[in-house]
Amino acid sequence: PGGHLTALLNPALRDEAGRPYGQLGSLDLPDDPGAARELVDRALAWLAAQEPDIATVLAPMNGDAWRDYRLMVAGFEAPPFPGEPRNPPWLPGLLTACGFAPFSEHLTKTLDDPAALLAAWEPQAARMRRRGYGFTAVVGADLAQNLPRAHRLSLRVFGRLPLFTPLPEADFRALYAGADRLLEPGGLVFAQGPDGVDLGLGFAFRLPDRPEDLYLKSFGILPERQGSGLAAAFLAELYRLWLGRGVRRVHHCLMNRHEAATRFDRGAGRVTRRYRLYARPLGGGAAAP
Repeated sequence: PGGHLTALLNPALRDEAGRPYGQLGSLDLPDDPGAARELVDRALAWLAAQEPDIATVLAPMNGDAWRDYRLMVAGFEAPPFPGEPRNPPWLPGLLTACGFAPFSEHLTKTLDDPAALLAAWEPQAARMRRRGYGFTAVVGADLAQNLPRAHRLSLRVFGRLPLFTPLPEADFRALYAGADRLLEPGGLVFAQGPDGVDLGLGFAFRLPDRPEDLYLKSFGILPERQGSGLAAAFLAELYRLWLGRGVRRVHHCLMNRHEAATRFDRGAGRVTRRYRLYARPLGGGAAAP
């Protein structure tokens, strides 16, 4: 049939029982349920022949959560940004017709009045500064030499997220190839404790045709520092830096609906885009929770 997809396995990506997930990626399915089912059925048969322990198949997933995964399900009218899933609006329904159901939900929130949120964070930020916490911004020319630092910290900061798998440093570097051209001063920022040890990182960028919009693509602090006030102080630092450069809107991007990051905005953000990862049992039936 017309269209194509890729069936693949990553032995490092496993469910709670230790079984590998099957994956369907590079989805280019026709808007035809019959033809799509034929493609999906052939891919599922191949996965079953490769690995009999597979219980659940994820779609779309292209190896791991570091690379392209999820479908956009709402927000198609919003302008895209690098790293955001973009797909035909009918594709989620087509996956449902092929036996898939939502596995996880993700969202992007937009802050239309970031100055008000900065003011709310500022008292906590002032306290953290008095205690000796600081922030170091990286310029584009220094990105390459700071990527090993960002890699080590990312593994610790994001290691507890669902579907996380460790990524070799070489692969991490490849993900950021060419990012130095997009990275403005302060696009990559490290949060540090009074002893100078890295405790968190934030990666943000603007697009040339939308200079008033900031996209906060990655943000996090070490799990053991959550609840300390560091996240609020760190966000205040980022907002202060970028609002001084003319930013008027901030987009907190691609957050899992259950992440603490979705609450950083104190309810001030509006959901402007939604995404879903889908799943189904390899043998059919109801989709995995």
